[in-house]
Amino acid sequence: MRALFVSVMMLVAVSVQAQTITSQSFEDQWEKPVELNEQVKWLVITQSKDAGKMVKETFEALELADLAQLNMLYIADISGMPGFISKMFAIPKMQDYAFKIGLIKEEGQLGTLRLTGLDKEAISVISLSNLEIINTQLFKDQAQFKNFLETKVISSVSEK
Repeated sequence: MRALFVSVMMLVAVSVQAQTITSQSFEDQWEKPVELNEQVKWLVITQSKDAGKMVKETFEALELADLAQLNMLYIADISGMPGFISKMFAIPKMQDYAFKIGLIKEEGQLGTLRLTGLDKEAISVISLSNLEIINTQLFKDQAQFKNFLETKVISSVSEK
């Protein structure tokens, strides 16, 4: 019975990870398109102000500006924010950032990616290969997120 349970759990884990997402275009904080396409190897998603703040502070500490050089796309779901607040305060503030942010402004737009296992309070990092999900990691700790970027993302580009 235990072997059957383990086999079923392994099958579930594999089927969840073997998911492919479709390419999409998002508008960044300057109303320019950013693309989720086959070149993206690292998809960073935030759905809360606190998680977004951790990403911002980490990117700034690592002096990351051109995320495309790292094959990375950062998407922030701001759909829960009142439109007036996002237009008058949040987006103008984001325009001061050195890096692009694909913005999800409409409720349900994140759902079109059909991603599972995301935590609204965490930074979600999805590793991709030709839009196929390889792995999903959640970070609630800024130091762990920074370490992950340094050891997995930045170092992999530096080695090439």
